[in-house]
Amino acid sequence: MNTSRITSLLAASLLATSPAFAASVTVPNFSFETPDIFDNGGGAGAYGQAFFPNWTIGPTASMVEYIVMDPSPGYFASAFGDNGPLPGTADGGQMGVIRLLPSAVQGTFGTLTSGGLITLQANTAYTLTVAIGDDLISTQESESVQIRLLVNGSLVTQSSTSGAALSEGTFTDLLASFSTLPSGDPLVGGSLQIQLVHTKLSPGTGTDSFAEFDNVRLDATVVPEPASVFLLLAGAACCFRRTRRQPLNA
Repeated sequence: MNTSRITSLLAASLLATSPAFAASVTVPNFSFETPDIFDNGGGAGAYGQAFFPNWTIGPTASMVEYIVMDPSPGYFASAFGDNGPLPGTADGGQMGVIRLLPSAVQGTFGTLTSGGLITLQANTAYTLTVAIGDDLISTQESESVQIRLLVNGSLVTQSSTSGAALSEGTFTDLLASFSTLPSGDPLVGGSLQIQLVHTKLSPGTGTDSFAEFDNVRLDATVVPEPASVFLLLAGAACCFRRTRRQPLNA
């Protein structure tokens, strides 16, 4: 095998293995397991800010409820008994719910917002992943569900879905991401937060809709600058050339 071939293979290997360094960012109470809501088999729920430590509930008025729920098998078949495991990409046996009540009018929304989780660094990709549930009760299907990343309280990126787009009876991951620039990015140094949102889009009242959230994850991936990768490849190529020129021992 000639030197150029070896160098090409090495370059491909390095590019495949060295472009990013990912780390998970701690999200306190990421699956709404604290506090434990005891379920005697028929499902259980607890309402209000006191049951959402590390999260801040948003608008309430008389049209939005915030519930930590240990659901019954009527919601998800696997959720039997106290902390029965939730299906799909969920984690644990409880979930956070933003419920839009039948009195909610078009445009009503509820939010769950984390505290500041990390200070933004340059040249880094941030990816939010949230398990979104669609339970077996078709009469309470969610409307517009969004997951958002905020910097210093301002929206930077979001992704959305709805109950109609989800698989019934399970949880499915929804992702949102953005990247900071290598230099000169005004976002760098800002505080990153997560926000979960449920919004009523349909006109009229009388419907009851549940947005179900679980297993909230945040990853930060540092991407080496191109110059660093180039220097690494150039150095590796030189090493291979020197090795090739050395005579083999008898």
